[in-house]
Amino acid sequence: MSRNTALTPVEMVLVTLRFLATGSILQIIGDFNGIDKSTASRVISKVIRIIAQLGNQFINMPSTAEELQKVRQGFYAISPFPKSIGALDCTHIKI
Repeated sequence: MSRNTALTPVEMVLVTLRFLATGSILQIIGDFNGIDKSTASRVISKVIRIIAQLGNQFINMPSTAEELQKVRQGFYAISPFPKSIGALDCTHIKI
C-alpha cells in the first residue's frame, strides 16, 4: 500500500541512502518505505543531483605539487598504500 502524503526532505535522504547502501531495486526500496517505485526513482534522482551539485564544496583535490605531496603523506600515515591521495568506500582508485 502506497502512502498519499509527500515525503519530507529527511525521508527523501533516507530513501536515497537505503538505495545507495543496499543496492536494492526500486520496487523493494519503495515497498520498504511505503511509496511507489516511480516515486522512489524520482526521489533518488533528485537527492543524487543535489548531492552532486554540492560536491565541489566538500570534495577537494590538491591543486599544487606541494599539496599533493602533503595529502599523499597524510594518507600514507593512515593506510600505507603508495602514491594514494584518498579512498572512496574503502576502495583505492586512481583519479
